[in-house]
Amino acid sequence: MELVKGILSAYERLDLVAFTRDTDQADLRALYEAVYDPDIEIVWVDTSPDSGPFHGIDEAMRAFDEWLESFDEFSATFTEYLDAGDEVVITAITPGRGKGSGAQVEMTVYWVVAVKGGKIARLREYSTKAGALEAAGLSE
Repeated sequence: MELVKGILSAYERLDLVAFTRDTDQADLRALYEAVYDPDIEIVWVDTSPDSGPFHGIDEAMRAFDEWLESFDEFSATFTEYLDAGDEVVITAITPGRGKGSGAQVEMTVYWVVAVKGGKIARLREYSTKAGALEAAGLSE
């Protein structure tokens, strides 16, 4: 669990849209390779237009890029980490400002993250805490 906290702390309160836009693609890829297992699997919340699954570094980069295209600003704050054995359930508060509309939005989502070899190997996102806990074999 501490490893996941350490990895995600680098993203907290960072404007991910500006970071992605302003970072050289080679540097961005190096960051992804440092954080994610080469066989990473990402599945977004089922309310997303394309929830995945996304496999590997290239698809992970595409998954994040496609999500961030909808925003002028987007960040995340991680407020709770629950140990689920081989996985960690994370509460993420994600405020943003819509691209074009300027509408302020804030979502709370729940990630179930698995780590392999010191890197994030699987990230599954849920719209409810109950869904994330159930997926991780826990209950409220």
